Amino acid sequence: MTLTVQFQTMLAMVGAGTFIGASLDTYHRLLGNPKKFTFVRAAFDVLFWLIQGPFVFYILLLINQGEMRIYVFLALLIGFSFYRALCRSF
Repeated sequence: MTLTVQFQTMLAMVGAGTFIGASLDTYHRLLGNPKKFTFVRAAFDVLFWLIQGPFVFYILLLINQGEMRIYVFLALLIGFSFYRALCRSF
């Protein structure tokens, strides 16, 4: 994998991490109280992550043929942390 592809992968995963943070916030606002357990909420949680996982893998598939490396997870975490720290208050 070339350095250009690695850089594109990093930028895409930071963006995907930011998108996951925003969609997770939206999801929590739509469902309401997260402290109350119901089976419907558990089913929606599983469905949410079953949609987010293939979304991230599809982005990887388009950019670097789906190669998973440790920096992919770190970039996702950086994007998610970026959203939590700087963009969540909007």
